[in-house]
Amino acid sequence: MKAFYIFTCLLSLNSVVLWAQGEPWKNYPPDPKWEVSASYGASIITNPKGPLNDYQGTSTNFVRDIAIKGTYMISPRFNIALDIGFRKWTSKAMWLQPYYFGQSINPTEVKISFGNPAISECLQANYCFPHYSKFRNTNNANLYVGATLGIVTTVSDGSVAYGKYNAPPDSSYQVVTAYNYAQGIGYTIGFQAGYTRYIYRNWGLNIEGAVRYVNMATDKPMGKAYLDGNDKYHMMHFPINIGVKYRFNRHQ
Repeated sequence: MKAFYIFTCLLSLNSVVLWAQGEPWKNYPPDPKWEVSASYGASIITNPKGPLNDYQGTSTNFVRDIAIKGTYMISPRFNIALDIGFRKWTSKAMWLQPYYFGQSINPTEVKISFGNPAISECLQANYCFPHYSKFRNTNNANLYVGATLGIVTTVSDGSVAYGKYNAPPDSSYQVVTAYNYAQGIGYTIGFQAGYTRYIYRNWGLNIEGAVRYVNMATDKPMGKAYLDGNDKYHMMHFPINIGVKYRFNRHQ
């Protein structure tokens, strides 16, 4: 029996030595310093305020939202990130079109585009609430809240599109069907909150929601014949995204 115990102890010691020689900490846990992520979701946008009412749109809209992000962990509690987002800001309005030879016609729907796309480049600062594994040897989840400051550029050409009225008294009568803001640049500020769950060593799933205010200036005013328009507007948008996150190994 004594020989059996000695044999068991030697076998256990040999296993520990082999495990130590493998230095598994070189690959696990991952380094908490750097992460990258990509996400997809939706954004609720409000009508822009500033231009004349006809050019603001009449409906809040849901649009697709795409974001990529690089994150640097200053400490387990704090991180900073560069967030780049892509989304299309559009709305619609009902316009009273010009009379047809003194005869009124019904209002028609006009599609309004503020940015196609609107591109945001933001710096984020976040405070984290980390969750660790049982023996605290790896961080397996993070809840975070933070603030955002950045710039927004919109791609648009300021054009106006026309189409047929398709109704009496003249179905071929030309009316405005789409109105595009001119390209613009501005700033954005806001807040975000999110949660990351690491499902395997380097990979995790992430969900994030944000509230952002945008203040923009365009190349030319929005208004009939550009005579009484306004080249500035402000609005809110509320992106909600789900994505994947990758954190780099300590010795990569």
